[in-house]
Amino acid sequence: MIKNRGPLIACDRDSDRLCLLQENLTRLGVSNARIVRQDWTRPPVSPEILSAAPFDRILVDAPCSNTGVMRRRVDVRWRLTPADFTRMQGRQIEMVEAVVPLLKPKGALVYSTCSLEREENEDVVQYLARKMSILQLEEERRVLPFRDNFDGAFAARFSRTD
Repeated sequence: MIKNRGPLIACDRDSDRLCLLQENLTRLGVSNARIVRQDWTRPPVSPEILSAAPFDRILVDAPCSNTGVMRRRVDVRWRLTPADFTRMQGRQIEMVEAVVPLLKPKGALVYSTCSLEREENEDVVQYLARKMSILQLEEERRVLPFRDNFDGAFAARFSRTD
């Protein structure tokens, strides 16, 4: 959408995923992206990210239980425990709280998961809307595999009010 103009910072904490990200960006012809290794649950924020902030838009594609992709990843149903949902929810909230200060006033933040679970989706969004008064919830969308013939996913869009 931005036609390789303007800064695009892509982050992950896992170096293997960063390699895959670079391959995908190259394949798609994206030339304006900088890839940065960053664990949003462990400060500090990389100076490379801070130097590009504040951002007009931030996407948090949060780590989750993957229940929305169970039809492709059957291992999910065998490895999940009830404690995983609480653990994931805490990590997801930490990540959003870490990036909000990097968002410009009136900027947009999208929170997304490939989970079908309320604990990782609506409950996180409700918590953020209550706790972070500078975020205004604008829209939520859910894709259900049995209804939409896609992997399951959830996304919520916030705007920064100050």
